[in-house]
Amino acid sequence: MNWPDFAKRLLLADGRITDTETKLLRRAILEDGVINREEVAFLIELKRAAVAVTPAFDRFLFAVLKRVVLADGVISDPEAAWLERTLFVDRVLVTDMTVRFLRELRRSATRVGPRFQKLCAKWAPEAPAARINPVRRAAATAPRTRPAQPPGRSPARPRTGVARP
Repeated sequence: MNWPDFAKRLLLADGRITDTETKLLRRAILEDGVINREEVAFLIELKRAAVAVTPAFDRFLFAVLKRVVLADGVISDPEAAWLERTLFVDRVLVTDMTVRFLRELRRSATRVGPRFQKLCAKWAPEAPAARINPVRRAAATAPRTRPAQPPGRSPARPRTGVARP
């Protein structure tokens, strides 16, 4: 019997991966304390085959993927190629969460190879810094004061719409 296919059919009987199923997967995968690429590939196959997944499953998938890729703190070119094949080959898994995951990987890694830099430049470029007009910045930070009232005049009263006798 092929256990991964059997588990996949059971988990995707309704086409969705729920929070309960995510908890079961988490317990099964993290039970031995060792995560390998085969387990990550299984999770990614589940995500590709599912109609819908819970956000908890996405968070778990990316946490496991991060743990596998950053085992030594370095993202080498072979690891970047594997990431590219795994996540971006048919654009099914390209979401905002995937882009945030790439940015987080880049920040967490102690060193990255040129292939990973190209991958990030293509899929998760950094947002350009906002250009601020220095004149507006000075006006926005200047203290606001009330205009001076002419002597002998009291401040204007707000109109309430009720006539006074």
